[in-house]
Amino acid sequence: SEKAPTLHLVIPYKQFLINLSNDTDDKQLIFPVKKYIGEELENYWVVEDVHYVATMLHPNLKSFNYTPQQKYHAETLLKLEFEKHQQLEQRISLSNNNNNTSSSNNIFDLPLLSHESPDGEEIKTELDKYMDNQKKMIKI
Repeated sequence: SEKAPTLHLVIPYKQFLINLSNDTDDKQLIFPVKKYIGEELENYWVVEDVHYVATMLHPNLKSFNYTPQQKYHAETLLKLEFEKHQQLEQRISLSNNNNNTSSSNNIFDLPLLSHESPDGEEIKTELDKYMDNQKKMIKI
């Protein structure tokens, strides 16, 4: 069980325990204890945004049959994550387009055998430029 991701199970299990604490069929001595535990559980067990997103993305739980506020919160978080991802992709593609246009103009003007330009600067091969570009993408 430690090898399988369980983020998507946090919200359902919390809700399950809260629902168990509200069982009115319990004996008179147990009912106040379970009620107290159920109330404390809501405040003590903090659910983070990643749990909402994981629950919303899980195929069996995506209907999110919990409170409407929780479902709305999960949908909003998911939309924000998609927007962040789209913005990141746009920045990367713009960066790649700018780098490709400036470097592609210089590729065919490089000397074939020498690794130094007449100015004494080291000339980067196409592979070196590709590796530099990959490093820039990782930093972004």
